[in-house]
Amino acid sequence: MGKLPVPFLLFVFSTLFTLIIPSAGGLSFSFTGFSPGDPNITYEGNASSSGGAIQLTTNRRDANLNLSSGRATYHRPMQLWDKASGNLTDFTTHFSFSIDSQYKSPYGDGLAFFLGPEELPPLLFQGEGLGLGLLRNNQPLNTTDNQFVAVEFDIFQNGFDPPGEHVGIDINSMKSVNNITWECDIRGGKTTEAWISYNSSTNNLSVSFTGYINNTKEMQFLSYIVSLRDILPERVSFGFSASTGTAYAIHTLRSWDFSSSLEIDGNVTNDGNGTNPLDPAAASPPNNGTRRNRKKNWTGLAVGLGVGVAIVGGMVGFVFKFMCRHEEDEEGDHVLEEYMDDEFERGTGPKKFSYQELARATNNFKDEEKLGEGGFGGVYRGFLKEIDSFVAVKRVSRGSKQGIKEYAAEASNEDQVSMVRWVWELYGEGKLIEAVDPRLCGDFNKTQVERLMIVGLSCAHPDEHLRPSIRQSLHVLNFDAPLPILPLKMPVPSYFALPIAASSLSIMSYGSADSTGGMNDSSSYVYNTNSSQISTSSSASSASAMLLHTG
Repeated sequence: MGKLPVPFLLFVFSTLFTLIIPSAGGLSFSFTGFSPGDPNITYEGNASSSGGAIQLTTNRRDANLNLSSGRATYHRPMQLWDKASGNLTDFTTHFSFSIDSQYKSPYGDGLAFFLGPEELPPLLFQGEGLGLGLLRNNQPLNTTDNQFVAVEFDIFQNGFDPPGEHVGIDINSMKSVNNITWECDIRGGKTTEAWISYNSSTNNLSVSFTGYINNTKEMQFLSYIVSLRDILPERVSFGFSASTGTAYAIHTLRSWDFSSSLEIDGNVTNDGNGTNPLDPAAASPPNNGTRRNRKKNWTGLAVGLGVGVAIVGGMVGFVFKFMCRHEEDEEGDHVLEEYMDDEFERGTGPKKFSYQELARATNNFKDEEKLGEGGFGGVYRGFLKEIDSFVAVKRVSRGSKQGIKEYAAEASNEDQVSMVRWVWELYGEGKLIEAVDPRLCGDFNKTQVERLMIVGLSCAHPDEHLRPSIRQSLHVLNFDAPLPILPLKMPVPSYFALPIAASSLSIMSYGSADSTGGMNDSSSYVYNTNSSQISTSSSASSASAMLLHTG
């Protein structure tokens, strides 16, 4: 018997350590809608919950829609950074909203997602276009005498705003440090999807959002390099605010997902739609919480070790069986096992059942259970008690070697899909670097490798319409464009799907800047499947933008 191959041993140990290393997380929640009286959301000003959504400004037939302002924040602060360790959190948020002028113009003023001090200044008065709702009435809008970071979706042009609707990144001032034109439909009130992420390693604050051109949905990007540790306190309040002035529109928040990575003292929560946190100890007194967390950690470690040992033992047994297989096996069985061993049971792919199990599930492959027959053999209806589910069982005929190979190829493809799902899970857990082959021994540039894998995940997105083109991927790989913002969990094909015309792909535009100041370029690229031509437009814009007007 030969020795176990080194690559297999590396895979076994890397799998074991991946299973038993506990994951650390911060704050996480998901709201697909909002219910009145939900204690997880704090409302101020004219903000309220109605019809499964949050109305950030007044939306009542018996009230004026102008001179209104409101704020909706998560009920507990986020740990942005830790003074003791110096660690800074990563965070990702996705939300959907609409700003609807009901086919009226002019309209105002916009909404913002913001991070601010734990004790936010109150809304001292309402209206007059104070969209961020973070400034006291004696503070000018375009100075840095404030403390907040925000992403604004501005629909009213003030004196120091760029022309037209725009999205901007604001730091301690409503005069944006970077902005880009927003191709939106305010008169029609169409829903906008937005993704905002912060990478603490690169200090990159990235924004992705949708717009419309000729009723075709597009994706746009904006980014800025900033150390949030230097701007904001350790714990911050976060949420949304909006305002109207003499011009108005209806500002509605429809859904909100959020996830941060920094954990302090095991304070991990996962709330959404009024559900309880995943960690019940988080809401308990400190002593009880500490004991529960310790118990949960030991339980998780024991489970992880048990599962890891079981998997490793099974894999070692499988290799032992493979290397001791008798040469006198019949040719058909040998071909089948060869493909099954090499392709089907590698990694964490589909589960293998014994012939006896499948025979029992199909009543010994009775004709009454046959669903059909192909070139490789018959397909039978069966019921597996182990998984409590009906299944379709392929019975490969002994004389159909082509069918065996095709089936092995099919199983191999399923295993590759599982690999994508595994890497996506590591991305969602903030441990993407663990997907790198350990045989590289860390001899690589971490930033470049993470960027490469994130681009790879975006290219493998289940929704083909959300996959970037080769040119767009190259822009990201060359650090000419910000990283795409992906959902923390691998979506199903319909997840965040964008309706795109069959004759052309969506427009993708981006803008980027850093904290060095000066002029910034924002560019857009239009791609069309009917032509190889690419039209490019570029415009220089000053680092200024603001959400709302003052009169």
